[in-house]
This record gives sequence, structure tokens and C-alpha cells, in this order.
Amino acid sequence: MIRARPALCVQLGWAFSLAGEPETSEIHLQNAEQALAGAADLAELKPFPGSIALARAYNAQMQGNLADTVKYAELASQMIPENDFYRRSQAAITLEFTHWASGNLESAIRAIGDWMESMTQLGNHVFVVASAFAVGDLLVGLGRLSEAERAYQDALQLAAQHGPEAEHITAHHHLGLSMIYRQRGDDTLAAHHLKRASELGLQTTPVWIHRWHVAQAQLKEAAGDLETALALLDEAKRVYIQSALPDLRPIAALKVRIYLKQGGTIKPGQWAADRGLSLTDEVSYLHEFEHLTLARLEIANPQVNALLARLLQAAEAQKRVGSALDILLVQVLAHEAQCNRLPGSCRAQTCPIPGRAGRLCSHLCG
Repeated sequence: MIRARPALCVQLGWAFSLAGEPETSEIHLQNAEQALAGAADLAELKPFPGSIALARAYNAQMQGNLADTVKYAELASQMIPENDFYRRSQAAITLEFTHWASGNLESAIRAIGDWMESMTQLGNHVFVVASAFAVGDLLVGLGRLSEAERAYQDALQLAAQHGPEAEHITAHHHLGLSMIYRQRGDDTLAAHHLKRASELGLQTTPVWIHRWHVAQAQLKEAAGDLETALALLDEAKRVYIQSALPDLRPIAALKVRIYLKQGGTIKPGQWAADRGLSLTDEVSYLHEFEHLTLARLEIANPQVNALLARLLQAAEAQKRVGSALDILLVQVLAHEAQCNRLPGSCRAQTCPIPGRAGRLCSHLCG
């Protein structure tokens, strides 16, 4: 009965997409196409092909398949009727969201800003508030913490103007503010926003649960409670739901870093092979955190230097200051490990670490 009804098939396809199950979604989208092929040419069926293409773009995006995301988002833009302003905006933001996974964070910010303007024109202030936390996250990735703070705060003010429905989705914003204030050493504000995030979290989207557990794990790790941090990451993995937001810090990589702090022996080859990673890979923003994790595991291997240089070049080209600082730190650690000297006793005639990292090395190695 369902397969004979294209509307039901399309809605099921979208439901499984939003539940993070793209493979099951695709089954229902194919059923929808088959039902459409056998249906009469009724006017009410015309929106469905565009909706199917849009769902496929969303599925490709959550799977990290940028080529298919572009393909189906462009197809959706061609097929969705001109007067369907909401879905055309969805297709546009899906297409532009590929900039995030590609590391073009400034382009992604502009695209989300256009989407937020479209939603403002439609009077959908809840979507505007919801989108603002992504802008904040992107600004954090660019190392522009003050701008990220303003983005979160502006969204909280907008939510307050539009009542409980908007305020109930601001847990992400409070959590983002808490992590910024924690970096600045403002424990009072950090604790306030963390408490507010916890209170609001149960009322927001399922994506929140994963995000909350990861943040709690980071706090426990910073406090030295590594076993609890690992348990929280296990729970984060259990509740993880794929979404259009790129998974930039996979749970497995976060756990590897904690294992390193515990001083245990880790076989990097096994984890790297499971993830398809190597020191000779072409670099990408989507796998930057994993490559930096691999570099930490293989810190004494000279091949690490070339990988880090490629990562730094990409980060600086895209003006991702936060990434560049992380990479520079690992470059310094690599130099120290490869010199195998105590600070102040390096005898290398030429520092193998170029640029700013080399200048940082000079403070360690003399």
C-alpha cells in the first residue's frame, strides 16, 4: 500500500534521512520514483521529483559525498517550482553547505547568512535561531572567538523575542558560549551557560545528545578524568545520528588521543587502516582532525613533517586560524620527538620544521 503512494514514499524517505539512516531513505525514494512512473500526470505530483532530489542531496551530504551533494542539490534547484521558496532555499543552502566540509568556512558562513535572511523573510524565526549556532561553530573554526560569541548572543536575544519555541532550541548556543568562556578562563560564565545548556538540552533535537556527551568528555579530559571521558565518548557514539553537519572530530579519533594521554601502547596501523588513513594522504578539512591524530601517533616518523606541512598550507590558504594553531603545535612536538633531545640541546644544523613552527622550536631547542 505504501509503495503505491508516492507522497508516503517521499515522506518516509525524508523521515529516514532526518533520522540519520540514508540507506533506508534511498529505498523509499526509489519506491517513490517507481510509484510516480506508474501514476497519472496529476498536478499534485509535480513537486515530488524535486523533493526526491533534495532528499538525495541531504543523504549525500551527511555521508560526506560532496560530488553527489552538488549533483542532487543542483538537480533539485532545477526541478523545484519557482514559487516553492522554502524548498528552493533548502536546495541552495544544501549546495552551499558543501563549503563547510571542504574547509571554505567563510563561504559557508555567507551561505548560512543568505539562508537565515530567506527564513527571516518567511517569518520563520525559529529556523534563524537554529542556524545561528552553525555560524558560531564556523567562526570558532576560523579562530574568531569574539565574533562567534556575538553570533551566539545575538541568536539568544532573537530567541527571547520570539518565545518558548525559539528559546527551547538554544542549548547549542549556550554550550558554544560555555566552551568559549572556558577557553578564556572565565569559569563563572562558562558554568552559567553550561547549566543553561543542560536545562534546555532535553527539549532540542536528537543531534544535541551526541554534542553534549562530546563536550562533557572534553571537560572530563581537561580535568584529568580520562576513564570518565572515554565512557562519555562511548555514549556519544551510541547516540550519534548522521546529519548534514560534517563530522569533523570522529569519536574514534577523540578516543585515540585520550589513549595517548593514558600512556598506553596503541597500534596506529589498525586505527588508521580502519579509517583509510596514511601519512601520504592528500589532505582535506573533513579528515584534518584524524590526520593530526595520526601525526601524534607517528610523531617520531619523519614522514609526519610533510603531512603537517600540507595540512598547514591548506589551513592558511582558507584562513582557518584555529586549525593552523593546532597544526603548528603538532609540528613543534614532531620536531622535538625527531630530534630526540632535551630542550636546549638540539644539534640539528637546519631545523626541519619551517616557518612559525620553526620559530617556536627555537624557544624549546635553543
